[in-house]
Amino acid sequence: DYGDLTVDGVLTDFPISASEAIHCFAHQSTNATRRDNTLIISKYGASGDYPACTDIAYKQAISDGVDVLDCPVQMSKDGTPFCLSSTDLLESTTVAQTSFRNFVMRIPEIKSNPGIFSFNLTWTDIKGLTPLTMNPFAANYTLFRNPKYKNAGNFVTLSDFLSLTKTQTSLSGIMIIVENAAYLAEKQGLGVTDAVIDALSKAGYDKP
Repeated sequence: DYGDLTVDGVLTDFPISASEAIHCFAHQSTNATRRDNTLIISKYGASGDYPACTDIAYKQAISDGVDVLDCPVQMSKDGTPFCLSSTDLLESTTVAQTSFRNFVMRIPEIKSNPGIFSFNLTWTDIKGLTPLTMNPFAANYTLFRNPKYKNAGNFVTLSDFLSLTKTQTSLSGIMIIVENAAYLAEKQGLGVTDAVIDALSKAGYDKP
């Protein structure tokens, strides 16, 4: 409640329950006494402010006081595990505006709609793509998240993510999400589970 500020209304794309939680907990100082035994778990970092799973989105989430930072692990063609909201690069990059637009294909085991999938591009290809903020309500309601920074940040490997989180004493933990493991192993010859275990071990997460 700021005496110099008047707000007539707030427009948000969060559901009511999440909005209430954010209103209740988001603006407490880092030294404030907790009102309840809660954990704030990020969704692709601060993906409402910046492109999902980018370095800037993760750093902003930490700055905002997140307890658990998440990384949905995708795989590149050359076997590099990295953080991204979906293996379909159309959802959170500008890949459709590049020469890789010809890589569109339909894979029913993963999703019903056509996509450009990360396991068809090398990590060098992927990290060279421009991030794009996810706007789930753009089509029906023309609601766009933070357009000023819609292309900000850089994509990070799982190793980069673990290096970042390892030094953050404010975090209670991390959440590694493994997707499409069976398809990647059977059809692409990529072992995402082994890649995650290896990255965790190299980062020291296998030690007490």
